[in-house]
Amino acid sequence: MPYVECESLQERVDREEGLPLEDILRIGIEVARGLAAAHDQGLVHRDVKPANILLEEDTDRVLLTDFGLARAIDDAALTRSGVIAGTPQYMSPEQAKGEAIDHRTDLFSLGSVLYAMCTGHPPFRAETTMGVLRRICDGTSIPLRESNATIPEWLIAIIDKLLEKASVDRYENAGEVGALLEDCLAHVQHPTSAPLPASLQTRRTGRDWKVFRLGAAVCCVCVLLTLLLASRNTVPDDPSDDASDTRAFGSPEAPNSGALSTEYSVPSSQGDRSSPTTEYSVPRDQSHVLNSGQAAADADSVWYDGIEADFYEIEFNLLRIEATDF
Repeated sequence: MPYVECESLQERVDREEGLPLEDILRIGIEVARGLAAAHDQGLVHRDVKPANILLEEDTDRVLLTDFGLARAIDDAALTRSGVIAGTPQYMSPEQAKGEAIDHRTDLFSLGSVLYAMCTGHPPFRAETTMGVLRRICDGTSIPLRESNATIPEWLIAIIDKLLEKASVDRYENAGEVGALLEDCLAHVQHPTSAPLPASLQTRRTGRDWKVFRLGAAVCCVCVLLTLLLASRNTVPDDPSDDASDTRAFGSPEAPNSGALSTEYSVPSSQGDRSSPTTEYSVPRDQSHVLNSGQAAADADSVWYDGIEADFYEIEFNLLRIEATDF
């Protein structure tokens, strides 16, 4: 076995707590190439982690070491249930459960290594080994931006896909990951002449959609509040000021004697209910004016109730989004 003057990736991560973007991509490319070569030979590493990745001094060479847990893909040991092998912080969910695995288990570990290079720590942490395994199987990693706000969204997209719980949702193979990282490195080095791969240009993370939905809900609440306040500050016209009402009450005779009319009476003196009354008639086709004020008030009341119901429904949905997503 040759002697190599180098340091492990774990030592560098511990020292720097977040590597430069170009170094993250370059190391990721080399590790992906090494995994692709192993997978082409029918081997699954099963213990990809920063401590097993060596960085040769004074060169850009990256060495993937410690194949002590490596097994052939068709080895019966890989399909035996209840067997757990590997380092807990960098295991895939299927490894943690002791289920059957294939080459895509190494892709999950590669995603964990990329995460560690970005943040200085693995994506799943807990005080005990069982706590780590449970978070790998059932939990979610802390968003990268909370630990390192400089990480671009497209790199987060790659890492998130590598860390998918189901192996079928990850990339197909390590060669695909290596080629994607190469294109990303070219974009970082030559942003004007080397665009990002199309699959990463329009990507929106799940958390971004949550923030978008929350913002939309807040906007809806603000619009409804504005409409509600504006409508309540608007006083309906007094129907007694309408010219047609003045004509109806201004003369004992109806304006149009030929029209059907409705008879009614009022006291001649408002203070004396026993005093004689004066008969008035109003054309039946205009009698709706008498109750227009009450009808308008009733309509406004119904409209206010509808607006308030809509407001409370949106407010409830807003609280539900906050409780669910955050």
